[in-house]
Amino acid sequence: MDAAAYLRHKQHFLDLLELDATAREQALQRLATDEPELAAALRRQLAANETPVALLDQPAAGAPPQVAHYQLLRELGRGGMGQVWLAERRLGEAAQLVALKQILHSHWNAEDQRRFEREIRILAALEHPHIAPLVDAGTDANGAPFLATAYIEGERLDRHCEQHGLNLAARVQLFCQLADAVAYAHRQWIVHRDIKPSNILVSSDGNVRLLDFGIARLLREDAITASGASQLTLRYAAPEQLQADAGAGVGSDIYSLGVVLYELISGRSPYGEAKESKALVAAILSQEPLPPSQAGARRGINRDLDAICLKALRKDPAQRYLSAEALLGDLQRWLRGEAVEARRGERGYRLRSTLRQYWPWLAAAAAAALFFAFHLYRVQRQLDETQRERDKARAVATFFQELFNAANPGETRAGEISAQELLRRSSRRLLEEGDTVFGMGEDARANMLAAAARVMAKQGLNNEAESLYKRALALWQPLPQPPEDDITDALHELGVIAYARGDYAGALALEQQAIQRRTDLGDDDSYFLGVLYGNASVYRLMLGDREGSRADLRRAAGVLRANLPGSRANYAVTLSSLGMTELYRGAAAQGHAYLLEARAQNGQLVPERTAGRLQIERGIAASLRELRRDAEAEAAYAKVLADARAFYGDTHVEVARILHSQLQLYLLRRDWPRALAVIEETRALETRLQAQNNPRLLSLQADRARVHLGRGEFREAEALLAPVIAGRGSERAVESASVDAERAALAYARCRLAASAQTHDSLAAAVVALRERPPLPYAGLAQAEGWLADCGVRVVAAAARD
Repeated sequence: MDAAAYLRHKQHFLDLLELDATAREQALQRLATDEPELAAALRRQLAANETPVALLDQPAAGAPPQVAHYQLLRELGRGGMGQVWLAERRLGEAAQLVALKQILHSHWNAEDQRRFEREIRILAALEHPHIAPLVDAGTDANGAPFLATAYIEGERLDRHCEQHGLNLAARVQLFCQLADAVAYAHRQWIVHRDIKPSNILVSSDGNVRLLDFGIARLLREDAITASGASQLTLRYAAPEQLQADAGAGVGSDIYSLGVVLYELISGRSPYGEAKESKALVAAILSQEPLPPSQAGARRGINRDLDAICLKALRKDPAQRYLSAEALLGDLQRWLRGEAVEARRGERGYRLRSTLRQYWPWLAAAAAAALFFAFHLYRVQRQLDETQRERDKARAVATFFQELFNAANPGETRAGEISAQELLRRSSRRLLEEGDTVFGMGEDARANMLAAAARVMAKQGLNNEAESLYKRALALWQPLPQPPEDDITDALHELGVIAYARGDYAGALALEQQAIQRRTDLGDDDSYFLGVLYGNASVYRLMLGDREGSRADLRRAAGVLRANLPGSRANYAVTLSSLGMTELYRGAAAQGHAYLLEARAQNGQLVPERTAGRLQIERGIAASLRELRRDAEAEAAYAKVLADARAFYGDTHVEVARILHSQLQLYLLRRDWPRALAVIEETRALETRLQAQNNPRLLSLQADRARVHLGRGEFREAEALLAPVIAGRGSERAVESASVDAERAALAYARCRLAASAQTHDSLAAAVVALRERPPLPYAGLAQAEGWLADCGVRVVAAAARD
């Protein structure tokens, strides 16, 4: 039996399982009229399925698994070889709802166990907000393997869209979350192979979650079966998955995404009325689907969306989108009203798209002669750009070919070569032999080097990425018409690399070069320019130039505001940074206003950027603290801390940052017991995150010393603060205000122990530094000035006694 026939048989079997006894018998009688042998085989299989089979001393099929620390609540579903339970996982007092999956005891064999163990490895490697994460895995009391993933309370994607009456744009935005999750999995070398609505849920917070990697395949491993036809679902299968001699790769997931997208936007199947298995197989293999705009009645589906969907559904995998990221990029362009890559090559398409988008501004220029000249210019530019894009695509493809050429087959089979080592080898060859080996022009070679650099940087190979970017710039800059977008992007990425090394001056210089090139071209309002100003502000802040950082942030905000809605994510981040800058200046009310606007902008993003939201909420809590709205600040800290733990887990640096910010509230309120409790909790977390050379541990020790100061325990405060000051190395400029505050605290403790002119002078020097760079909490400056006055009185009194 070939893969397609087997898949038809399996689909009939699964469909019959869903029916009651009467409907099942009627369906079998209808099938027996045309295919009596298939009907007879299905009767035998259904009868066998209802007969329990004991496997040695293992429990019968369908028996609930017995797993330590888990309480099974109810069955969520079952398939041909496994079942899924809703379970409660208990560890001490903590409880968590999970989906517990296990192979049916009477069905599993060595191959099934290998597939199940591979699913566990795959899920363990995935960490993405739109993929249900692995929680636990192991074996039950009878030795059968199980895995547990986070339980997602939600609706199937298609049903969610229908029940909530979502419009076309909202449906596409949800689908973009799914495409982003699939793209992430592909970057981890994982192909899902069973993308369908029942594996896609929309959770109560409105976010998509991709489930069930049970038949997913690691691209760098051998497949367990040749085609996986025994596992996948026919309606969403790609043509190559129905052919016994064809493998299922990235293109198969692209096709399945295309089917889901088609149904989501049109409300119809791309295969029309074909529902019976034989007709479905024929349609998948040979029938070209109608454009979605012609298949369904939903309004708003234009030719661009038709082209995107049909490109994903092409029969030949090589003619589909080459990656899920490319599909995602086209859908995002459609949402923004921009030209889509799926229609690249259509004569006049780019021009029509531009005219449609900017018609109100071009109406005044409709004179025939000017329009004709403009048309010719645009066509020529389009041809030039098409040629350059073709060269860029060839360059990138050459890089990836070279990447795999760098692998020794023996090492690859033995698993002795890592992805990073593979990247390093290809990087060396690109730099050493690239000018003579690849036979392409300077522009294309530079694009190949830049593509390689981006991959290196993502993998943390900054030295290799820096060398490749510099070589690309050396090729681009002498060209008669240098590609300014690519050059400024390379300068920007080099700045990011310098920042990661702590070279803030170098990072700022590179970012300023990029800004200068943009402004020399007359660019004063592009989205990219806003990003450049935003990065420059961060580098200035690291160098201690607070006012320069604030000025750059204001420029970035103005440019990004002009580019809404496309720039909304960066605009929200910039507003948040502006808010924190105002807090450091002591303008708490202004900072609070900026942070509230940042929250509003971030809330409009689909999907909302949760990490950005948590940083904004931490800033809002700090602004409420600075405004001395203590009750509101305490509630805000409690909520953002709970949200951060739910999103990141309990052991994440963002949780530590929130705790430390919350600690400052208790110190301001002189609530010493709660301050000490948070200090202990934060110290334990910081030690787990980075046990050695963690400067935040020194800050916590200084905070504990402030508790002693507040209690009048000056000798204990001095004992803690002296090693803090000694342990401070070359601090970042942005942290120097905190160090000045620690010096002030140490000087005051010593003044209270033995008032002298020397302790007074040390305290005065620290206060002068704090006036130039106030710390957070801003009230720390007023406290230090109070210490100085008190110390002065004590010095005078001591002199009088002497």
